[in-house]
Amino acid sequence: RVLGPSARHKVQGFVAQLPGGGPDCVVSMRGTVELANWVADAETWRVSWPPGGATWCDGCSVHHGFAEAYADLRLAMLSALEDLGCASAALTGHSLGAAMASLAALELRSSSGLAVAPVYLYG
Repeated sequence: RVLGPSARHKVQGFVAQLPGGGPDCVVSMRGTVELANWVADAETWRVSWPPGGATWCDGCSVHHGFAEAYADLRLAMLSALEDLGCASAALTGHSLGAAMASLAALELRSSSGLAVAPVYLYG
């Protein structure tokens, strides 16, 4: 299932179900391409994350643009993982997509019950 492009930062990704063996789904986040992606990359101040806090990441903060970009695709990603019946997922991303995949992996491992591995990040 295609994720995005989002309205604000034009980020994109996909969730796909894999045939047999290993993780049964993959989540991939696209790297910086659009001007709006570069804007997200440049929003470097830190913000509390996850929004509203969480016991699994008490006092955490992340790069504002990365958090906003991930938030743009988060609900669609979670919905796709549920709709596809994913019990496990591999995550990957490049550049801005790597930042989003990092946040997704942390959240999914900590609060979804989904088995998340491997995680491949580039650039």
